[in-house]
Amino acid sequence: MAFPWKKLFIRKECDLPTFGAAIQTAYHILWRFTKLKKEYLFAHLKGRDIYYYIHDVDERAVGRSLYQKKYSTPLHIQERYAEGVAFLKQTKITARYWQKSLAKNFSRDHLSRAFAAFQKDFAIINNEYSILPWWALESWQYDFLETTHALIQKKKAEAYQDTILASLLRPWKRTAVQDIERKFHKGVPVSRLVHDYQFLRSWTVVWHTPITAEWIEDVCKKVALPRQDAFSQKKIIQLLRPNTQEKRYIEAAPYVVFFKDWRDDVRRKHAFLWTFLFDGLSRYFDVAYDDIGYSPLWEIDTALKKDRIDRQSIQERKQYGCVLTSAPRALDIRVIERPRYERYVKRALAVDMAWTSMEIHGIIAQRGVARGRVRVVRKYADVFHIKGGDILVANTTHPNYLVGMKKAAAFITDEGGIASHAAIVAREMKKPCLVGTGNATKALRDGDMVEVDAERGTVCTIQ
Repeated sequence: MAFPWKKLFIRKECDLPTFGAAIQTAYHILWRFTKLKKEYLFAHLKGRDIYYYIHDVDERAVGRSLYQKKYSTPLHIQERYAEGVAFLKQTKITARYWQKSLAKNFSRDHLSRAFAAFQKDFAIINNEYSILPWWALESWQYDFLETTHALIQKKKAEAYQDTILASLLRPWKRTAVQDIERKFHKGVPVSRLVHDYQFLRSWTVVWHTPITAEWIEDVCKKVALPRQDAFSQKKIIQLLRPNTQEKRYIEAAPYVVFFKDWRDDVRRKHAFLWTFLFDGLSRYFDVAYDDIGYSPLWEIDTALKKDRIDRQSIQERKQYGCVLTSAPRALDIRVIERPRYERYVKRALAVDMAWTSMEIHGIIAQRGVARGRVRVVRKYADVFHIKGGDILVANTTHPNYLVGMKKAAAFITDEGGIASHAAIVAREMKKPCLVGTGNATKALRDGDMVEVDAERGTVCTIQ
């Protein structure tokens, strides 16, 4: 079966060191799965945003093969969690060693050795906490939803569907933002929370926005939440009487939901611990710190060996962007500059135009109907423009968006499934939410008056 080009995902404010490594991991996964060495995807850097496009492969089948091996049971997730805790502990030791070492000996040789240590760490991040689990858990969400919906219908339990799903999709443990809220309301000083949780600023290794006291206070503002009914897992199993495969999805759900968000905590802590290295690279090569974000890791490695960074390429990419893809038949990720990247840009534009013209349909993450004016959130600063009753429209949401999510009447996202951040927050706040639309940020504009029908899974414009 042929699969046409489609947009896989978008990442805002994402640097090439982070996503050059991500596309390498993605190609490893695809070539292992298909056993064919061909061009399946490319990434297009525009400004400071990266757009990923894919074709000729069933990404859900790829993800299913991954989650069945590593993320399909509570034990799997408990093992991944323990590994992550140990990894962060060791990373803290390694990063602090090199930070102190470079403070004493800031030579090219020492910087190269520190960079090699970072790359070893970062390979683990990409394989265990970035692109691989993202791919796996996206597929898990679709399969979980299809399995549980079919089971609920078979057992004629539709009247309990919302309560069943909300109960199953409650995280196994707290993530960092939930810890912040708990500590804030226990009276921990905001200055202490800003210090202790500064790592939440970003999971990209170069570009980031600092966490501020104002952000902590806004995130922790109490919102009157509706009372939520809940079933125990035991009661759900008694009600639905699942078979072995169906029961596996039910039992894994709270663990998968937790790990899906917690892996971002791991990535953010890792990036935060190694910030000193990229600050050191910018000083050594005498370029602006943000400019390091326009060179993928292999180019930084070459620059250290040659004792010279490619300033011309950095300026070209800042002005015109670039494309990353694999060389034919060899896993060698290339950066394609203009004008050679034009065929990729035209392909991306054609995909974007097709998505813009489509009707908006999404996965129902929280039922309900809401009307309001669209506020498209393309970057963190946009959340502060949301007013009470607005409809928040975003590619995806992050903990940083909570300030605006508390004001919005409903959420619509391009990406994600029922275990996504937007879906979890929507269920907590009982706000209508559609996820995985694919095209909401393209088809809707700021100020559009829309109706979000999260009973039927549609969005329509109101004249």
